[in-house]
Amino acid sequence: MQCERFRGSVMVLTLVILLLLELIAMATVASVNIGHHIIRNHESALAVDRDANNLINYLMTNRHYFLNYKAYLDHNGKFDIAIPDYIVGPPRTGRVVQFECTDCVFANANTATKLTALDQTHWVLGVEVSDRQTGAGTKLMQGLELTTISIEKSAEKPRAGAKAENVSGYRLKGIWWYSQPLVVNRK
Repeated sequence: MQCERFRGSVMVLTLVILLLLELIAMATVASVNIGHHIIRNHESALAVDRDANNLINYLMTNRHYFLNYKAYLDHNGKFDIAIPDYIVGPPRTGRVVQFECTDCVFANANTATKLTALDQTHWVLGVEVSDRQTGAGTKLMQGLELTTISIEKSAEKPRAGAKAENVSGYRLKGIWWYSQPLVVNRK
C-alpha cells in the first residue's frame, strides 16, 4: 500500500517536471524571437542610414544640381528629382526635404559663369529615408560650402576675382551635419 502512494507522487513529480521543461522551451523560443526582431530592426536602421548617406553623396557629386538649380524646382519651389533605385532601393523610400542655397545669386549664362557666381556659397541639403516594413527612418541634414577651383595649379584657393574662363570645377566642403531618427507609420 505504501508503494502505491509513492507511485502516484512520482507521476505528479514527473508531470511538474514536464510542465517546467515546456515553460523553459517556450521562454527560449520567445527569447530567440525577440533577439531576431532586435537584430532585424538594427539591420534596418543601418540600411536606412546607409541609404541616406548614399543619397547625400549622390546629390553632392552631381554638379548639374548646383549649376542648374532652378531647373529642378517644382511648382511649390521645392527641389524635386527622381531618385534612382540603386541609391535608395525598395522597400526603402527616400526624398529630398531641403536643398537650397542660403546666399546665392544665380547666373543665367554659360557653365563657367554660373560656377563663378556660386563661389563661396553655402548650401543646406536635407534628405529623409524610411522603411515602411520595419518602421525605421532617418532624416539627415548637411551644411555645405561650395568653392570654385581655378585651372592654375599653383593656387590652392581660387582668387576672389577669378575669371570665368579660368574656372574648371568646384569643391564641396561639409561644414556641419545633423542626423535624426524618424518614426515611420507602417501600413
